Amino acid sequence: MEEKEINRRIEAPVFEKRKCPRFSAALPIEYWRINSSKSGPGHTINIGEGGLMVSLSEQIEVGEKLRVKLFFSSGPALNSIEAIVRVVWSNIDAEKEGYYRHGLNFVDIALANIRRVKRFLNFFVD
Repeated sequence: MEEKEINRRIEAPVFEKRKCPRFSAALPIEYWRINSSKSGPGHTINIGEGGLMVSLSEQIEVGEKLRVKLFFSSGPALNSIEAIVRVVWSNIDAEKEGYYRHGLNFVDIALANIRRVKRFLNFFVD
């Protein structure tokens, strides 16, 4: 009986810790390490008001800041926003076809760009 109770605790669901929901979206991005002019390609896996999960062409250390440019459509137009993000997690075991998954939080993003992200996310909610 005691063993079954322990197993149930291990199998307990992990609850979402984010303040804002994330929505699946494969959007192209370009990123730069801070103080570097060399950019790299990537794409989002999901996006929310607080950050995004991305697939990048290189492994980035947790805690490192990046400058990202995110491209998305808004009606017939192609929009882009820029922001400074911090790597909050990195999946070193997820290298697939030369890309690595990372969780990024927005650190420095213009209010106008946050509004653009919110408008884009409203397409998922409606």
